[in-house]
Amino acid sequence: MTRPAAPRETACSVCGTPFTCGPGTGTAPATCWCQDLPLLPQIDSSKDCLCPACLKTALAAEVQRA
Repeated sequence: MTRPAAPRETACSVCGTPFTCGPGTGTAPATCWCQDLPLLPQIDSSKDCLCPACLKTALAAEVQRA
């Protein structure tokens, strides 16, 4: 049996802000904080995770486009 990955310290691929990403940072024990937010319909696979502020900005921009 494999253990889930541990949270990791990373930097936002948009603004460079450091933040923690991964299991245990969301409201459920094995989820990331970003899983508490709505999914974006398209994710740029060339970029790593976004910080909470940049992800919320991207979500708001997507809502305005809809």
